[in-house]
Parts: sequence; C-alpha cells; structure tokens
Amino acid sequence: MNPALAQHIEESTETRLEHVRRSLHSTSYMLARAADTLLDSMMQGQRVALCARSKTLFLAQVASALLQRGMVQPRPSLPAMLLAPLPDERTHYPQHFGSLVSPGDVLWVFALSEHDELSSLIDSAHELGMKLIILSAPLPNTLSQQLSENDVLIQLSAPTPASLLESALSAVHAVCDALDQRLLGLI
Repeated sequence: MNPALAQHIEESTETRLEHVRRSLHSTSYMLARAADTLLDSMMQGQRVALCARSKTLFLAQVASALLQRGMVQPRPSLPAMLLAPLPDERTHYPQHFGSLVSPGDVLWVFALSEHDELSSLIDSAHELGMKLIILSAPLPNTLSQQLSENDVLIQLSAPTPASLLESALSAVHAVCDALDQRLLGLI
C-alpha cells in the first residue's frame, strides 16, 4: 500500500466531511422546516411529488425510498411519488405533474446545478397550489424571489462538486430522519 495515497485519502475525506458539516449546520433551520412541511402536508392527506433532473435523480430516489420505507425503523409508507420527464418530453423537469397532484401537495425539487426551467417549475407549482421544497446550490436572486414565504429553500454551499453531492445526500438523510423522529413521537 502507498502511504502517501492513504494519507491523501484520509485528509481529503476529513476536508469533505467538514464541508458537509458546515453545509448542514448552516441549513439546519430550513431542513427542520422541510421536515415539518412534509409532516403537516401528509397529516392533512396530501402527497409529496419528488422532482429531479438527471444529475440529481439519485437524490430523489433516495428520498422516495426513505419516505416509502422509513429511515429510523420500518413504518407504513408515506404518500410520495417520484416524477421524471416522459420519454418524449424535451425538458429537464417533468411537465405533466399537474395531472398527478392536488392543491396542498408538496413538490420537493432537487436542483444542485443548472437552474434552467426551474423558474417555470416554481410558477407551475404555485399555480397548482402546491408547497415547494427546493434543495439546491445557491440560487440566483431572480429565482429565490419567486418563492413564497411558505416555500422552503435549502441552499447548500460547498467548494467542490463532490462536497455538494455529499452535502445534498446528507440533507436528504437529515430531513427524512427528522420526519421519522416526528412521526414516531421521538421528538
């Protein structure tokens, strides 16, 4: 084994973990708001639609699985659906979700990079009377100004793409863990 390589891995891991820690610490309030938004909506019989681009699809898949199965311990499935563009849609986000949702449902959007079409997605969700949770890298002011006070914007900041992805996955875990803690009456 190459000791220099092992040392490099150890140091870079520590650096990335520190980036994740800072990112989650700075967004802890919004992560808690996201968990509360999900819980409140589901307790009122609403659903969660998870919406991602191809680069963030795995985050939406993880969130969907955790909402379906539970993170802390097995529990009944929550009403969550994973949305993807139809094969003939030439868009990054699905445009057909309006036929699948109702007012009061939550649209959880995963947008870590390239924010094209996010503006129209926000407008569509508001027109449908949906609540929004957006997990993203910092958004341009024009996009963040489109959000209402009931929307939840979790903006992760990380210096590298790897740290951003790791922060995003940790944020998904934090929201789902907090939701399960509330559902199970542990918090």
